[in-house]
Amino acid sequence: MPTATTTITANAFGAVPLHSKYPTAHTQDTSNSSLKTLRPLYSRATRAFVQREFSLVYSLMESAFALLPPPLVASPDALSSHRKKWDLLRITLESTMYGSHSLSDPSLHHRLKEDLLLPPPVLIDTLLRRSTRLFTPTAFSQRPSEGFLPAQIVVTLVLASLKLECNQVGRGIIEEWLAKRHLVERIQDDEDGYQKVVEIYCLHLLPRLDEWEYADEFLRYDQELPQQVKNVFLASFHPITVPPLTLCLPFSFNSKAV
Repeated sequence: MPTATTTITANAFGAVPLHSKYPTAHTQDTSNSSLKTLRPLYSRATRAFVQREFSLVYSLMESAFALLPPPLVASPDALSSHRKKWDLLRITLESTMYGSHSLSDPSLHHRLKEDLLLPPPVLIDTLLRRSTRLFTPTAFSQRPSEGFLPAQIVVTLVLASLKLECNQVGRGIIEEWLAKRHLVERIQDDEDGYQKVVEIYCLHLLPRLDEWEYADEFLRYDQELPQQVKNVFLASFHPITVPPLTLCLPFSFNSKAV
């Protein structure tokens, strides 16, 4: 009998220190300074992405991530929204460029070029490890966990894996997140995020692996989704045609930064 999630006890990582260390005045000043820089950088980066100036986007991302260390503790901080936005941009950039951009372009940064030469499963795993390190609090830096990933990051990584035809890699990402998210569920604002992850898992990923029966059972035994949502998902099953899915840009091009 499949279960919607696999609960892992907190002893696997130790107690999650929600407020084990309060930001100092110096930390707050540093965050405020970073925010003043990150906001205009993000506006420039999204404009450059629309104009397909990918080398410029990558350069701006390098500057941004230098200002985005992992959180100190397992609770939202002043940089939380920017970690998410910039990571979404990074995943989307590399998965969009993969296989469709000339590697002979002399303007490409050598690290970006190296990523684009990786086999698709290795590229997705590289993106996953970067994201996991970015969102894992420093208290767990020696044991990064997918459980700290925001749901939107998980969805975007899986969309990228489907785009690059790495279905099993995408399945692994979701199942690791489902298994570990309960360790940190109190600090992640993913009320709608869980539903989105389950939707892509059951309606897009598992069908591509010809796992219709497992998807059906997963939904029937899930105890978190509202019954009406599960009914909608179950009604959409059709074992002949997998619903179409395209990699959509997960970030806003609104120039007004959060």
